[in-house]
Amino acid sequence: MENLAERNPLQIMIVDDVPINRRVLGLLLSRLGYRPDLAESGSAVLSMLSRRTYDLIFMDINMPDMDGIATIRQIRSLPTLAHQPRIVAVTGNLQWRKAEIVTAGADGVMVKPVHFHQLKRMFLLDDRQPSPHSPAVSHSTADILDQKIVQSLISLDDGDFIRDLVETADRELPTEVDLLETALRSGTADSAIAHAHRLRGAAATLGGRDLATQAGIMECLARRGDLEAPLDHLVAIRSTLSLTLLELRRLASKPPNAQVGPKMCNFRAASSA
Repeated sequence: MENLAERNPLQIMIVDDVPINRRVLGLLLSRLGYRPDLAESGSAVLSMLSRRTYDLIFMDINMPDMDGIATIRQIRSLPTLAHQPRIVAVTGNLQWRKAEIVTAGADGVMVKPVHFHQLKRMFLLDDRQPSPHSPAVSHSTADILDQKIVQSLISLDDGDFIRDLVETADRELPTEVDLLETALRSGTADSAIAHAHRLRGAAATLGGRDLATQAGIMECLARRGDLEAPLDHLVAIRSTLSLTLLELRRLASKPPNAQVGPKMCNFRAASSA
């Protein structure tokens, strides 16, 4: 198995109140060469962060006492923390409290049960290894793309349709995010709403399920007059956009009648954790 940790060493923490969940995710990461530290509660996380610097934290959301969302908020508000880690939320249901997960400060979301290919995709995203300075967003392909919409688009392909569509998305969507950031930083609410709305609509049309959800959250916040919170999530939305375009490019590279791939497993199944 390829040892990614040798090329890209990271200090990683796994947070989960269920011992078997910590064990399984730890074993998956060990296949990539990592030796993560383990924490069983939000209070344990805060204690460990006071003693050691971490680059990446996998944070279970559904925990007793202090849940993952509250723990993320605590981490993001720590004034004495010199190095803010990347935080990937881990949940049994992607839609459960999704807005809270994003606005709390998570850089990405993974859906239980976590599979090895999800982890490897995260570390190899866009042929770049993650670094302590580039937050990672991790999803399964089933979360990134709405397969029904994708199949519908593919059915229209005459050999050029998908490729042209992806080329258009490559040009227009990053620009839309840039314009959204400009509007947010200048305090122009109407413009921020318009660009978030266009980004959400384009993502939904392309089958970019998670990108559409994130853009919708930013649109909602802007409509409420909150232009500060969306700024905190621009890195996350750019990462989601990058992965969405990567998946669409992969589809565009296939012959018109090629299969998209095996039927996706239902990673949204409720977890007992």
